[in-house]
Amino acid sequence: MTEFIEVENFDKYTVLTLNRPEVLNAVNNSMRKEIVSLLGELTENDECRALVITGKGRAFCVGADVKELAQLDQIQYRKKANFGANEPYNSLSHFPKPTLAAINGYALGGGCEMALACDIRVCSSEASFGLPEVTRGLIAGSGGTQRLPRLIGPGLAKEMIFTGKRISSVEAETIGLVNHVYPPEELLPKAKELALTIAENAPLGVTLSKIAIDRGLDLDLNSGLAYESELGTIILGTQDRIEGAKAAQEKRKPVFSNK
Repeated sequence: MTEFIEVENFDKYTVLTLNRPEVLNAVNNSMRKEIVSLLGELTENDECRALVITGKGRAFCVGADVKELAQLDQIQYRKKANFGANEPYNSLSHFPKPTLAAINGYALGGGCEMALACDIRVCSSEASFGLPEVTRGLIAGSGGTQRLPRLIGPGLAKEMIFTGKRISSVEAETIGLVNHVYPPEELLPKAKELALTIAENAPLGVTLSKIAIDRGLDLDLNSGLAYESELGTIILGTQDRIEGAKAAQEKRKPVFSNK
């Protein structure tokens, strides 16, 4: 039972909805713990092969609850950073199944960083993005200074972070921050459609592909290719690889068992 996260299980995928619309889905300690706990449960749930995260109301998420943050001194902040303050973002980034952020409105500060921790981002035409931490005497310290440059390049990332300015959904798509922009009423249906398309593929193939991409980004090209080859060898021995080949020969849709 969760207080601040709505959970909907569909065929092969799950939708998590941040549910604090009265404060634009700001993340407090309780929500933070709920996200981490749910991700742990969904990791072990074979029925969930992809995950969609969205927000209720007019915001995706505006980051940390400022009332809680204002109460921290340097020592308390460091303790939170060391013992779980960044866990929702790191847990999302390390979640073994594909994650899609369906960004319905404001994605600011930690909300933008939450979207960055997902594998794929799609947004509403009404969405806007920003990392305004420097305007408040802070830094984008929940992955913003690390994940954003890797996604859109250092020059554009530095401009966003140094100025703290917001960008529109159109600009976000132009610079590669999001994959697609949809009218508000189409956002969630399109995100669900994409999640299901991914979830219907071989789960082990998708998982190992995600691992190969994420690990490869930290390696030089030759090392990345060698690692990819190792994972490719592993997948050859799976039942799903055999089923995929058999289904192709029989001209039918494969039935994957995640084995």
